[in-house]
Amino acid sequence: MSKSFSKPDSGKVIVGLQTRFLAELEARATDRSYLTPETEDKFWERVKARAQEKAREIIARAMQEAQGIREQAREEGLKQGQAQAAREIEKVKQKLTDDFARVISQIEQEKCNIWQRFRQDLVLLTRAAVEKVLGLELEKNKEKVLENLLDQALELIESKEELVIRVNPDDTELLQGIMDKLRAKHPQLSLWQVKPDPQITQGGLVLENGKGMVDNTIEGRYAAVKKILDELSLDEDS
Repeated sequence: MSKSFSKPDSGKVIVGLQTRFLAELEARATDRSYLTPETEDKFWERVKARAQEKAREIIARAMQEAQGIREQAREEGLKQGQAQAAREIEKVKQKLTDDFARVISQIEQEKCNIWQRFRQDLVLLTRAAVEKVLGLELEKNKEKVLENLLDQALELIESKEELVIRVNPDDTELLQGIMDKLRAKHPQLSLWQVKPDPQITQGGLVLENGKGMVDNTIEGRYAAVKKILDELSLDEDS
């Protein structure tokens, strides 16, 4: 008599490395000449045990593969995250670098602007100071100032022949007397001419001949001072 072991009607059962159809197994199980009730029970027990073992192997392998997939996905996700973080960090670094360079450029430009304004103010202030001092000096010692300027000009000019001294019309008479005094200091003076020139400010003079010229006008001295101030520049470390 057969056990009440439930058997499938169709399909196949995997037994070890062999695959046998249930119909074939059932045929062998129902072959009374081949199976006794005891051997049939043992047969189905073996089939069931092998099927369960195979199922466990399949489940274990599936779980192992799933774990591998999870590990791979985790590693890939980690790499992608690291790459994304590196790109973001690089963007931030580049932005900070650009911002810093822009700020430095603005500071440099503003420093130059401040210096330009300061230099212009310095030129105006210097001119005002020179005008003030010179004005006061001319009021008190105009003859002495002109004498010193003319003496300096005579020292500088190479040739002292046929000199022409251009001065403001108001200083013409004063210059004639000064030349008479300077002849003792510059005996080589033999011929000169004082010409009134309204373009020259009082207190200044131009000494010239065909071989050279000395500009000792107030305007010329302002230009020299302005040139010095214009050549001033900010030190790179200031």
